[in-house]
Amino acid sequence: MDKILKEIEQFEFAKISYQEVSKNYFNIIPGKIPILISAPHGARPHRNGKPRDVGEDEYTASISVMLGRLTGAHVIYVKNATLEDPNFYPDTLYKEAIKRIIDTHEIKFIADIHGASNKNNFIVDVGIIDDTNLDYCSCPNFKDIIEESFNEMIALQNGKLFNIRFSGAGNPDRGIETVIRFAKDTCQIDAAQFEIRSDYRILKQKHDATMALKADKKEFPHDKEKVSKMIILLKEMIIKINQSISNKSEKGIY
Repeated sequence: MDKILKEIEQFEFAKISYQEVSKNYFNIIPGKIPILISAPHGARPHRNGKPRDVGEDEYTASISVMLGRLTGAHVIYVKNATLEDPNFYPDTLYKEAIKRIIDTHEIKFIADIHGASNKNNFIVDVGIIDDTNLDYCSCPNFKDIIEESFNEMIALQNGKLFNIRFSGAGNPDRGIETVIRFAKDTCQIDAAQFEIRSDYRILKQKHDATMALKADKKEFPHDKEKVSKMIILLKEMIIKINQSISNKSEKGIY
């Protein structure tokens, strides 16, 4: 695992530019299984013409790339700051790319990776829009697998996992469209938004990180064991979901 963590850190430092805006702001890595891992806030997005105040979701891009290597999933990640927030605005280049990947590779599930502050009272919050009614849920087919995969974390966060703070619902009436909302309504596939607390994703902090520039040092206590645990749980979850997809395909469900 030390080698994996080192590669994640090196990728984040070499390939992700939090503050430098580019029209060519995301990359795609093809995979071999019908699952897509997305990191739409890998670098700092802009909303209403201004940089997002809380900045980028550090290490979500590099962790997503590593998960793709470990599982064979397809990956799309933001590598540069962007003027169009892919998880906020509809009709972005990022969502257009997601639709092409889904159509070309018959994707059945999107794991949308985000970051949350250590000020939150959860380790991971899984947004699925509605966790009580499967008709409105963004992940009806794999909700149980996600819950089983994060059973250890559920015990640490008062029995909760879904929609603790971030449901990922967006607000279509106000033109706010999350990746999982787009996946559910437009692409009609399962998707879940994983909000991972800072200490379970951040390794060595970069100098251009928004919170580092704000000198908010308390936000990021580095802990390799915690980051390792999160990667293992996400990896095992993706493998289980892929197996479920394969089983359903054999039965003619897909």
